[in-house]
Amino acid sequence: TMLLVPIALALGPIGVARAATCTVCPAGCDFTTIQAAIDDVSVMPGDGLSISADVYDTEAITITKDLRLVGAGVGATNIQWFVGTVVTVDSGVTAIIEELTISYGYASNGGGIYNSGSLLVRNASIEDNFATWDGGGIWSEDGLTLENVTVTRNVADEDGGGLYIQKSAVFSPGT
Repeated sequence: TMLLVPIALALGPIGVARAATCTVCPAGCDFTTIQAAIDDVSVMPGDGLSISADVYDTEAITITKDLRLVGAGVGATNIQWFVGTVVTVDSGVTAIIEELTISYGYASNGGGIYNSGSLLVRNASIEDNFATWDGGGIWSEDGLTLENVTVTRNVADEDGGGLYIQKSAVFSPGT
């Protein structure tokens, strides 16, 4: 019995899950598209997606579980979609999006981001998006935090070219 204690302590606390990080890039990574990574059953709530430097313009993205999406930097990782909202955060989901650019969305509400969950956007740029109604850059129901985010050149036909926030948001200096 005495020998088992040091082994158990070396393995760490029993039952404590650790968040995994999966990679996304055009070839040679865990996934070739961001949505495929989100939809994969092996990617668990709380995991992270490390998104390589590239332009991702082949899909709209819907975040359906608690995740962290981390790009290679503003201007290096560009997510764009010309026929709808670029990134949607579903109700009940907590998401973090950082170190990337979201652009060229075209939707009725929230061309760049449509947030119904709890969303933190950090060190990012939301640019050149369009909404036929509200929130060209970001449309958020509630639970939005922006830290060091640039929101530029977004347009909406009705309200909130850059941002349309239904209830509340938190902004950090530099946003």
